Amino acid sequence: LAQDLSSKPRPIGNYGTLREHFAMAVVHAFGHPMGPPPPPFDVGSWQQYGGGLARQFSCVGLNLIEIPDSFVCSITCSPMVDPVMTNDGHVYDREQIQRWIHQRTTSPNTGLALSSRFLMPVILLKELVEAYLNGRPEVSGVQDTICTLQAERDSLIDHLPQQEARHREQLAREQSRHRDTWATLSAQVNSLEEERTALAGTLQAARDSLNDHIVLMSEQEALHREQIAVEQSRHTATWTTLGAEINGLEEEKAALAAFRAELEAKIEGLEEEKTALTVAQERSDDCLVEEKVLHRATRAALEAKSQRLEQENASLSQQLQENVEAHAME
Repeated sequence: LAQDLSSKPRPIGNYGTLREHFAMAVVHAFGHPMGPPPPPFDVGSWQQYGGGLARQFSCVGLNLIEIPDSFVCSITCSPMVDPVMTNDGHVYDREQIQRWIHQRTTSPNTGLALSSRFLMPVILLKELVEAYLNGRPEVSGVQDTICTLQAERDSLIDHLPQQEARHREQLAREQSRHRDTWATLSAQVNSLEEERTALAGTLQAARDSLNDHIVLMSEQEALHREQIAVEQSRHTATWTTLGAEINGLEEEKAALAAFRAELEAKIEGLEEEKTALTVAQERSDDCLVEEKVLHRATRAALEAKSQRLEQENASLSQQLQENVEAHAME
């Protein structure tokens, strides 16, 4: 029994027989103070109880020595006041296991279903726990504190339904307020959806209008390009014509320049003749009056001719200037 009989078998001997013998020995040694046997009275149930007792003690010779960890209830992790054993061989404090099986039908340690709710009192373990706590006042103080805390916990558990009712009322009010808020938000969302639909329609209409305007602008741009091409073609033809006219005017200007040079040459010749005549007149002052009159008449004719030539030259120059200005303006 020095090993934990619930986890692995002993190296020697028959584990099941030893556990059964220990359980029966405890029953014969303590008799009815251990409490009535579980109904029905069968060997399997006694084997479970014997295994549970074996886990609570160590065996050294013939003396039983307490194990402090075995004094602790696995539900509350505190020393047990009234240890009892379930039919699966685990020991708990009576108050805690009764509260447990009142709410559940499974074992706290294994999680398996309990075949019976019968609780066997373990009087020997109870006496050992009491002796241990009497020898450890500090543990007793802790136990009192734990009991106080458990009482406070039970009080809180008792007040829990009232708090839960208040919380449910608050939750109902919050839910009602949230429903109203949700209804308001739903109305706002519907309104926003309608506005979004209207805005989408307006946007689509604006987009269609913009597309129509873009198409119209494209058509106008194509028409303007055609007009620009026609204007460029016409301007090119006009520029070609103006170039040809300018070339003709240049040729006329060259011809006029040649004609002017020719006139100037003639004028120079006439001047020379005039000079010669003047010299001859000066040399022949004593000549006959008829020759003098003839010379004067010739000189007058030459001057008239010179004036006419100058007038023609001036007229040609003015005409040339007017033609150049007219072409330049065009």
